[in-house]
Amino acid sequence: MGTGVPGERSFPRWADLALAVVVAGTALRVWGWAAGRPLWLDEEMIAMNLRDRGYAQLTGELADHQSAPLGWLWLQRLMVDLFGTGERALRLVPLLFGVGTLVVGWGIGRRFLGLPGTVALVGFCAVNESLVRYSTEVKHYSADVFWVLLLVGLAARVLERPSLGRSAAWWAVATVGAWLSMGAILAVPGFALILFGTTAWRRQWIAARDVALPGVAWLAFFGVHYQLSLRFAAGSDYLADFWDGLGYPPRSGPLSLARWLLGRPAALAADPLHLDAGLPGELLPKLAGGLFWLLVAAGLVVAFRRRPAYAALLVAPVASALVLAVLRVVPLAYRLALWLVPAVFLAAAVALEAAGRWSVRVVPGFGWSARLWSGSVWSARSAGAVVAVVGCLAPLTALAPFGAAAVAATAARPAVDDRAAVAWMRAVHRPGDLVLAVGSATRALQWYDPDQTLRPWHMALPSGSGRGCDPTGLVDVTSRYERVLAYSGIRAHPYQHAHQVLARRLGELGTATERRTFGAGESIVYLVELDGSRAARPAGGECIVVS
Repeated sequence: MGTGVPGERSFPRWADLALAVVVAGTALRVWGWAAGRPLWLDEEMIAMNLRDRGYAQLTGELADHQSAPLGWLWLQRLMVDLFGTGERALRLVPLLFGVGTLVVGWGIGRRFLGLPGTVALVGFCAVNESLVRYSTEVKHYSADVFWVLLLVGLAARVLERPSLGRSAAWWAVATVGAWLSMGAILAVPGFALILFGTTAWRRQWIAARDVALPGVAWLAFFGVHYQLSLRFAAGSDYLADFWDGLGYPPRSGPLSLARWLLGRPAALAADPLHLDAGLPGELLPKLAGGLFWLLVAAGLVVAFRRRPAYAALLVAPVASALVLAVLRVVPLAYRLALWLVPAVFLAAAVALEAAGRWSVRVVPGFGWSARLWSGSVWSARSAGAVVAVVGCLAPLTALAPFGAAAVAATAARPAVDDRAAVAWMRAVHRPGDLVLAVGSATRALQWYDPDQTLRPWHMALPSGSGRGCDPTGLVDVTSRYERVLAYSGIRAHPYQHAHQVLARRLGELGTATERRTFGAGESIVYLVELDGSRAARPAGGECIVVS
């Protein structure tokens, strides 16, 4: 995989200095977790499944088109049983997987890389905005990154010295991971193919058999998991339509497919890699994205020249993702591509490690320190320490803007604060008030108003003046009430301006006596005193459909 020589030594190594980056990345995640930010829409939808269903009921199709590995759902449900439904309790499992990713990255670097490569690998994981965010969200994506990174590291150990014990251990981890991570399910076939193909190519027939046979048990457990849970998401027309044109290629022919594939690096650089984070203007983000993909390509070239089988482990997830996206099985975009991140981060780290080793050899007076690169920290002489520190500072300096962006994102007020908005609505609500929620904001009422104090409430959406528009719908539903509490909530496409339309229509029926904003501005509550008028909707304007 890397450019170093694996070994079994237990004494301190230069790569151990990367533990400082592990600590920093852990602190960033714990800080975000401890802040207890309010849940947002996606979290609320999966959390309602966890709150309202038992372990057996979490099998089958989940509400709100949600999907997650069944083992992860059960683990989350256990957290609910033990600690309740507070934000920190619900996010504890994602936090642990997020921190675990840093530890596993350090372990891989310690075994296969030197100081620059280990610092780069751990640093990429520590400050990547997606990895930081999903370490403190009620979603399974932090588990995807953890398990794929762990599996590639353990697969490298199998290639290092194939044996029945190592192969069985890898398959056991893969089986557990497949119940806790979608990414592990998607990555395992490619890794297994590389392990089997490499041992067979080397004519290590017993090792090839030992790699293949435990895979039968993995297939059996996967089959059970699929029947209990996964098949419902796999057959979802809603999800297929949602990702069409985003994570799936267009259906308009080979040229469109080729253009889509050529555009994937830039799309992935924007999300989930967030290579534009912390960089001003348009040019610097493009340069950062181009440089990163050059590092990935260089790392793969170095790895293929020195250890082709290890390099193939890094290529396998990327190749699998491209095939699955073209077949329209798994989208290759945004958070659903997060399971690819460990492979590309590892490839970039290999390139930086190789650059560090090259610099040690060519810098005058430091060539003799190359032998200290992976040696004991305590036996290194001062020149070796200088080279090591320089090699450590280079990737850290490059990652500084992204780390600053991750810190800023963690400290920023959430755009939507359903918790505070619903709490205020509950405080001012009177018996007999009508509550209207714009679109998906109804999920906020379902989650943060569990005893249904705000009943009755209805969903309100804007509609054009043509088909589907009921000009008197809002008038009719409000005719029996004196006050309306209207909540805007998240700006979900295609209803970003729905709250403004609703406010205008309610303004025709009464007077807005309160307008409260929560979070960074998206959560708006209107308190409207109705005056009994039945104002007509302006000609050509948008009306409100209430359901």
